[in-house]
Amino acid sequence: MRLDGCNGDFELCTNLTEFDVEYNIVTEGELRTQCGLDALGCADLNLSIGNCVITLTASSSRSTKLHEQNHCRGWDHDYHDYSWTFRRPKVRWKPWDVVIDFLKKRKP
Repeated sequence: MRLDGCNGDFELCTNLTEFDVEYNIVTEGELRTQCGLDALGCADLNLSIGNCVITLTASSSRSTKLHEQNHCRGWDHDYHDYSWTFRRPKVRWKPWDVVIDFLKKRKP
């Protein structure tokens, strides 16, 4: 969902979460295990402590890094179906409506 009208695949979005961001640089095999079979990277938002961990490889593209940074900022793509099971990520994704509810509660 583009909460601020941002296209997170191509531009840095407004930081709606203000979470601390950590980077986890792993091998291609570890990336597939951690993020899922066809993933180029992933972002794990921990709503309870205000933290986001981005998992990438050392060779991840700038656009993949931007994409995952934007997930940490509260952006989601409109085209993703989180019920897909073929990725089988190690870390289960949070339903995006949970993130949206979190962001709505934070707004003054």
